[in-house]
Amino acid sequence: MGRAKVILLIEGKQRDEVLVLSALQKCKIVNDVVVARDGARAHEYLFGRYETELPQVVMLDPKQLDGLGFLRKLRTDQRTRQLPIVVFTTSSEEEAELGAHKLEPISFVRKPVEVEQFFEATRRLGLSQQVEGASGE
Repeated sequence: MGRAKVILLIEGKQRDEVLVLSALQKCKIVNDVVVARDGARAHEYLFGRYETELPQVVMLDPKQLDGLGFLRKLRTDQRTRQLPIVVFTTSSEEEAELGAHKLEPISFVRKPVEVEQFFEATRRLGLSQQVEGASGE
């Protein structure tokens, strides 16, 4: 059985990090989670000089980064163009703004993280109760 790919969580607020990790656990997601607490660490993980395997999904709050710039980089770089993204927002205006820029995040989840909404986003991404490379039971 193959090892599960990691989930990259980009979150600078410890309270929100704990909420997301708790929601992942409640959704029975078994992937390891790498936490980048700022844009510089996230950038180094994804685009640094060390070739790392891409995560299965990136979960982020654009406010923790340089806003749209990081999402643009993800969508224009050959390696990360198709990488699934879950964007945490605090309002429908933020969601509309991101949609207007055609950056195509896969899912939006409102903060504070609601477990049911989070579960639906992870289900759509195929993360719920799965390990990459595991056979179905």
